Amino acid sequence: GVLGFDDAGTAAFLVATNRPIGAAVSVSARGIVEPLTEEARALVEAADSLQAPWLGLYGVADAEAPAEHVEQLKDAVARASVAAHVVTYEGLQHRADQPSTEDDFGPDTDPAVDAQTRIFDWFDANLR
Repeated sequence: GVLGFDDAGTAAFLVATNRPIGAAVSVSARGIVEPLTEEARALVEAADSLQAPWLGLYGVADAEAPAEHVEQLKDAVARASVAAHVVTYEGLQHRADQPSTEDDFGPDTDPAVDAQTRIFDWFDANLR
């Protein structure tokens, strides 16, 4: 499996579109609507080419991956021929996998705990 954060999350997604890997997870991947480089495709354009199960994790308040772009990505991956899922976390900006400093979250509701659990569960379900 492949796991990537930020731009490496974008790379993990794109690897899952052209290599038969077991599963991929992207955390706060950018390049959703506009490609990061001239050689890359935007994630919404590449979603129909996914060859491996893919999980994306995003903070709703992430300025680097705007919520409206993430919604477009949700729609695009819903049409993929493999399992693909986008999870968003209210109140979080960038990197949903990192512990929150918000007092609103306890150890059982912290988005970082949920994100990390989802990553492990995704790989467990798709790589066995």
